[in-house]
Amino acid sequence: MNFLEYMKTLFGKKKSPSDELQSAKEDVLAMTGAPQTEAPELPEGVRYERVEYKAPTDEEIEKIAAAENEKYKNDGLTAIENEITAQRDSLEKDKAESGARLEQDKREINEAYDAADKQVSDDVLKRGLARSSIAVNRMADLSEARAASVAAAAETLSKKIAEIDSELNSLDFKREQALNSFNISLAAKITERINELKDERYDKQTEALKYNNTLLEKEQSYAADKTMKDSELYSEALDQREKESEYAEKYGKDPATEKAVYDRLREALAAMSADDARDALRNDSFFEDNLSTYYYYKLYDEFGR
Repeated sequence: MNFLEYMKTLFGKKKSPSDELQSAKEDVLAMTGAPQTEAPELPEGVRYERVEYKAPTDEEIEKIAAAENEKYKNDGLTAIENEITAQRDSLEKDKAESGARLEQDKREINEAYDAADKQVSDDVLKRGLARSSIAVNRMADLSEARAASVAAAAETLSKKIAEIDSELNSLDFKREQALNSFNISLAAKITERINELKDERYDKQTEALKYNNTLLEKEQSYAADKTMKDSELYSEALDQREKESEYAEKYGKDPATEKAVYDRLREALAAMSADDARDALRNDSFFEDNLSTYYYYKLYDEFGR
């Protein structure tokens, strides 16, 4: 052993007895030059990535449907409120304008009767009847007609305002009716969307399950094929081992090689515990296959008893 090998034994990573034995076998095979063929290993069973579909719950679907119809809801409510407000503003405007028309009508009535009074006064003065009963009666008639006209105008306005007030009071009822109708429409729309989302959920669940089942079938098929192929490879390996044994028996080994094989295997057994060495020598056919009868029993006498 040179200095470098000595240092490796001191500081290098020590092999386990089983590793040392395996290393010795590899060295022996390299020494003997017998043809060796390792059976190829198939990859372990395949595992395809599954489709993970996280299906929404009924509660989540209801929230989604409501959120999707939020704009429709807001637009509908806004339209109702805008319509009621527009009607209310229009009625209030009509009411205000009706009051203004009454004042205008009163002015026009008074102007007309003022003109009539002046005409009567001028007429009776020309005829010298200013203090007569005729003048008094005619003026009284005009005054009564004036009051009647003003009252008629006021009554017309009162009826108009009453109609407007009635319509204003009915706006709240109209608003409630419109809201109820809209809420029914909104609920139907949301329900329809909920049903669509549930159908989509079912379709996606079915599709994912179908796809994953297909992957499972592929994995099972691969496993079955691998089992069969492993069996075939094992049989081929046994045949090859038999051929290797026949090769060794036919061509044998030269004395130097036999001694070198013996020394290498003895070194490996010596590195093991007595029990492990005995078990290896008795149970591993490698020793008997690669040693001559003389060297095999020589090892057996030392480690196998």
